[in-house]
Amino acid sequence: MKAYEGNIHLTKAGKIVVPDELLKLLPKEESIRAIFLVDEPIDKKYKSAVTDIKTQEYYYGLPTDEAVYDDF
Repeated sequence: MKAYEGNIHLTKAGKIVVPDELLKLLPKEESIRAIFLVDEPIDKKYKSAVTDIKTQEYYYGLPTDEAVYDDF
């Protein structure tokens, strides 16, 4: 099995548009398995993992004066 990567486009009519460069690589008259990876919208509420309450509670429980932090 081979894998090819390329950006495709979905039209408003629900049709998939595959770039010509990628079409040239794909086998003709055969079934093709596909995986679609779609970027998720960024949640502006969380700027980093440290703003998550569970993560904050974890960091608050760590002592900052112990030797484990001397290596950094």
